[in-house]
Amino acid sequence: VETCRKYSVSTGSLYSWKKKHEKQGEAGLKVTHDDRSKELKQAEEENRILRKLLANKEIELEIGRELLKKKFGTSDPRKI
Repeated sequence: VETCRKYSVSTGSLYSWKKKHEKQGEAGLKVTHDDRSKELKQAEEENRILRKLLANKEIELEIGRELLKKKFGTSDPRKI
């Protein structure tokens, strides 16, 4: 009871965790659900894809600038 008070955990939670640990060991104490919503997961995946596309575009632009610099001596298309 003192330990529950110290860590602000209800005794019901403690006994529930103890029961799970006795049945399944440490695996019984691991979180088995994901609190993130489906929409959040989709947004994170879309964000990851967009970041990858942006990085690829930045690489393409840098290559284009380098080619312009080699061909015309400048990477600024307005000076051509």
